[in-house]
Amino acid sequence: MDLEQFQNQPKDDAEMFALLMSNALEGVHMKFEFIRCWEHRKVARIYLSGLRHVIKFFKAAQKVSKAVIAENKKLGKIDLEAIIMLESLNLCVDYYKKESRITKDMLSEYREYVCSGHLIDTFILPRWRPDEECVDYRTLPGVFMFKKPR
Repeated sequence: MDLEQFQNQPKDDAEMFALLMSNALEGVHMKFEFIRCWEHRKVARIYLSGLRHVIKFFKAAQKVSKAVIAENKKLGKIDLEAIIMLESLNLCVDYYKKESRITKDMLSEYREYVCSGHLIDTFILPRWRPDEECVDYRTLPGVFMFKKPR
């Protein structure tokens, strides 16, 4: 991460909304990365929590946009701006859901790594996960992936 990213913080909610929306409309997703230590797992969990809040926010905005469209429909108006906004919000929700899925996959893979004989390495000898141990446990045959109950 660059220091410049932290210097250009949004000043208000409208700027944050515009920033989140422009990020989603670019459509560039993060790549799957291996979590290397427990601290990185904590950061990924915080990121996932933030994504959940963003998705919830965009879903609430979708409801408002749908209500505006329904109200205009009752009045016999066609508000093209509200329809375009609803479609943009749909794209944003889909984008952040995909980001959430990638983060969940990263956490799931790390959980499998830790539970497959690396408990001591992770908790007692907090060591960095070396490249040799970065095998995608999700793709190995016969490996049971722990899934959180929904």
